[in-house]
Amino acid sequence: LTTLSLPKLATIDAMNIEDNTGFTALSLSSVTQVGATTIHDSPEITSVALPALTTTTGAIILEDNTALSSFDISSLSTLGGALTISNNDALTSLDLGGWVTVGDYDLTLSYNSALATVDLSNLVSLGGTIDIAGAQPASLDFPLTEHLGGIDIGYWEVVTLDFPKLKTLGALSDGSYYNNGTLTTFNAPELTTVTTSLTLKS
Repeated sequence: LTTLSLPKLATIDAMNIEDNTGFTALSLSSVTQVGATTIHDSPEITSVALPALTTTTGAIILEDNTALSSFDISSLSTLGGALTISNNDALTSLDLGGWVTVGDYDLTLSYNSALATVDLSNLVSLGGTIDIAGAQPASLDFPLTEHLGGIDIGYWEVVTLDFPKLKTLGALSDGSYYNNGTLTTFNAPELTTVTTSLTLKS
């Protein structure tokens, strides 16, 4: 498969794209809803564009796509499953600016070595855990976030974590911040409740 043209497609129950060595770009400009989706091990794919996507009804997995530099899900606001993005070495940015109040689903970012920016600037509440591992941005800001189900961060060269409005946190779970010797600032001046555990270890 080298070309996929579905300009009027609006809803996908499930999508699986993997092991396509000649497939370089996926653009589904009219899709507003997808179910369980996996885009895996497609070494020549450079961009995935779902600019109209607002809703997922299953987990989204984007992994082991070594040339992928662009992933557009900037309108996504309603999750029906976890979002996992891992081992995409050319991916430089991730726009999750549509996230405001998200259910009990995890966000996992792991070993995306070029990832420089992650936009969570509108996030107020996430019931799941943010799990970050490997080389990621040197700072990550949550300017509006008031509730997080958990944070689990390891082997990440992070310098600053800023949560100016965070009030409740489920956990910094066992293993969080292990081997994060570069962390200098963890700012959460409004935090009043950690419901499970707080673990900090360099």
